[in-house]
Amino acid sequence: MIKGVVLSSANSGFEVEAENKVYRCRIKGKHLNGIEGEVNPIVVGDYVDILPHSQAEALIVSRLPRENCIRRWNTLRRMNQTLAANTDLTVIVTCPASPPFKARFIDRALACMEGGRPLILMNKADLPLSPEDRRRFAVFGEIGFETAAASAVTGEGMSYLRELFIGKTVALVGQSGVGKSSIVNALLGGEIRRTNEISEKYNKGRHTTTGASMLIKDGFRIIDTPGVKEILAAHKDPRLLLGAFPEFVNYDCAYPDCLHENEPGCGVRAAVESGKIDADRYESYLKILESMDSRQPDWAVKGKRRK
Repeated sequence: MIKGVVLSSANSGFEVEAENKVYRCRIKGKHLNGIEGEVNPIVVGDYVDILPHSQAEALIVSRLPRENCIRRWNTLRRMNQTLAANTDLTVIVTCPASPPFKARFIDRALACMEGGRPLILMNKADLPLSPEDRRRFAVFGEIGFETAAASAVTGEGMSYLRELFIGKTVALVGQSGVGKSSIVNALLGGEIRRTNEISEKYNKGRHTTTGASMLIKDGFRIIDTPGVKEILAAHKDPRLLLGAFPEFVNYDCAYPDCLHENEPGCGVRAAVESGKIDADRYESYLKILESMDSRQPDWAVKGKRRK
């Protein structure tokens, strides 16, 4: 049995790199022991133990503990779905237009992260950004998140990304059409990932990357995830959501387990009212918290959270 890393996944098949070889793999048996309640128990970036049975094929015996992951709620399957695991950097890609900038998408993507280092990247930086969108994007940097701007068209910021990404496992996450694949193409050279034009009718990106895969070239390891129209926070302890809202920890509440909804003596609500916390960020937090209540999995305990 040897240790490897998952490079790609499609249905029940996987590519795993182990000891300088790539094996075509399937899970041994129908399920992995101890892993239940997930749409996809094995994802790109996972470290796994495999048992080769030929020069090119092997069975996945177990998934090793994850250092971090980005996990969302799958509305169709009513379970959590992991997009990528064990990254050194998770880049949440946005853009000014086509598709339009959505700060709350970034809020939700941050809420989907379970550990790891995020970078919020404004791609298509050659396009104009409205004053309000510019203000909202700046808020992320002001509260401590790492931000950057780039353009695969003009080359702006690409040298910075090359230096930042080299030697790391990096996941790109974002809406369809924000230009994740164009960034990959610019960094790695050539048409590594096919790109399409934006659908003019709906002003939303077409899905061009159909499954996550790890692209390896010249010291880069980039996980290009499929573009999504929407992203919803995974079902989990709501207190873990506060990791996506670090500005909240600067304010004391009357109760140590305060969720900053309507509890008495909430310092966060007082900070919002006084303008010390961005009101739109706080409203976004409440929406995510509400969605976590309404999207409980079938196996979860029914009933409302006590307030």
